Amino acid sequence: MFDFIQSPILKQNINRTLTHILDLLVVLNGEEVSQVAKSSYRKTIIIHTASIVEAMLFDFMEQNLMDQDYVEREKKYRNIRIIHTISVDKRVIAGTEQIIEKKLQKDKLNLAQIVKLLRGKDLIDSDVRKKVDTLRLLRNDQHLSTQGSCKEYSDKELDKALSTMFEVQEFIEKKTK
Repeated sequence: MFDFIQSPILKQNINRTLTHILDLLVVLNGEEVSQVAKSSYRKTIIIHTASIVEAMLFDFMEQNLMDQDYVEREKKYRNIRIIHTISVDKRVIAGTEQIIEKKLQKDKLNLAQIVKLLRGKDLIDSDVRKKVDTLRLLRNDQHLSTQGSCKEYSDKELDKALSTMFEVQEFIEKKTK
């Protein structure tokens, strides 16, 4: 199913994760499952779905970027002088801008960094990028300590996650043909 994935180990891991998602979907749709359990199953499926998307994009990134492309650029400003204050949060300044490049470790990249690198090389279109970012934020909702209330995961969110996975797969398949 994931013939465009170059790494046989990654392909096997993706297939195993997809099999796990399919098993969870069967359980989720069972008649004896409580609403709380359904939300929990949806949450787990969303997390695994985001992992598959991340893996597909990682492999796509590896196929299209060179070692020197794995850098993060940050702007630092020095010797700043305020020339004119426009408002409380807006000023005209003069100074020296320095761009600092930081080498990124491929095996430590997260989904946001992968998308940023692909975007920097025009390898991902804005529609796919926005959907992946929505999925990333949905996955990040898993952190219990940051939730102000009990998060209920809906069928709509699950459908959005799964459709994003299939759209990313289709996008990469078209790009790699």
